[in-house]
Amino acid sequence: MASMKYSLVSKKNRETGEVRAYANAVNESLAFEDIAKQAAAETTVTPTDVEAVVRATLDIAKRQILGGNEICLGKLGTLFPTFSSEGTDDPNKFVPTMIKKVNIRFRPSTELAAELKKANFVISPTKKLIREAVKNMKDALADAIGPDTDPDNP
Repeated sequence: MASMKYSLVSKKNRETGEVRAYANAVNESLAFEDIAKQAAAETTVTPTDVEAVVRATLDIAKRQILGGNEICLGKLGTLFPTFSSEGTDDPNKFVPTMIKKVNIRFRPSTELAAELKKANFVISPTKKLIREAVKNMKDALADAIGPDTDPDNP
């Protein structure tokens, strides 16, 4: 099973002022074309065929969601529209313009949810840690080759 990457961020509690470290997911993006290439490599169809079928499926899913329907994506899970609205004391006075913040939610399948519970996590170095490591390596190199030499321009 692949591991999920995370970084640590410090957040201050507004009420107590206490600063604590929390994990944030580090997400990498996989391009649509790359997904199509991977799917083609695991099947007998070309990347172009995969793209065509997936694009058509996405168009259908979009129309269905905009029509207020759930979209079942098999072993992945379900997409469904949600929204919130202003309240009214009298239901007869409710008008559709009171509906606000339309969103799409995702509910993982039972299978995916079970796998997520078993996920492995690995810390991903932050940009700050990488900068510090590079600086330390440059300092060590400068010490090794002498003080009169710039390690960036040998």
